[in-house]
Amino acid sequence: GIQNLVIKNGRNFFRPWLQEKLGFIVQYTKEKFAPYSSDEEINRFSIYLIEFLKDSKIDTVTPIRVNTLKTIDLMHFGWNVWHHYRGNNQRKDVAKFLKIVFSESFKEMEESTIEKLLSSRKEEGLIKIEDNRL
Repeated sequence: GIQNLVIKNGRNFFRPWLQEKLGFIVQYTKEKFAPYSSDEEINRFSIYLIEFLKDSKIDTVTPIRVNTLKTIDLMHFGWNVWHHYRGNNQRKDVAKFLKIVFSESFKEMEESTIEKLLSSRKEEGLIKIEDNRL
């Protein structure tokens, strides 16, 4: 939110700790998605993710396509990032974000179901729940 902005020479900057957290999340995203998506898709997803984490915004997006990753992987990823970052978003916001950004993957699943299953089956999938890594 706005309390994390610092204005220097008329330009907005995020507080250093926030910038560091966001940088780490982008790196984590690239690491987790590299085997399953193109660089272009990963970069676009990183932009969507930063906007969502900073401002709880999900503007018009072009859905991201991933190969091999299942919904459990995407939910675990969403949980890991949200759990690390927190901010103003709730679990339901993470579910909505995933449903919109990965609309093809989640076309058969309701947001409420995604919300309930975000951190379920921790050891399953290619992306696991990582409580302390981030």
